[in-house]
Amino acid sequence: MASQAFLQARDFLLRHRDDYATAYKDFTWPELTEFNWALDWFDEYARSNLNPALCVVEENGDETKLSYEELSARSNQLANWLRQQGVQRGDQILLRLPASALGNHARRHEARRRHYSGDHVADPGRHC
Repeated sequence: MASQAFLQARDFLLRHRDDYATAYKDFTWPELTEFNWALDWFDEYARSNLNPALCVVEENGDETKLSYEELSARSNQLANWLRQQGVQRGDQILLRLPASALGNHARRHEARRRHYSGDHVADPGRHC
């Protein structure tokens, strides 16, 4: 599994972060036939992870807080909605969000995380 191989490589570097010679000499990149940041790393990390992933504080003091699990679920909802609209993997789109929407920053992160999956979103835009 791609996420396991990546995790092992990361953990090796963390174990040897104070031993440059060993890290340099013994580290090898995992041989991955395919790797998707959102699906292979973030979704795996987010599964049942209720730790805070995102906290946005608006100028008026309102807060939007999402756990890793919530952020992953909301990003997947966006991906499913886009598929229902006929957007296919590899399509380039611009997602415009109203500047005044409460939690707009959270929505941007959901969309950006979905972008990392390589599915649809080129970049979220902002309606001025």
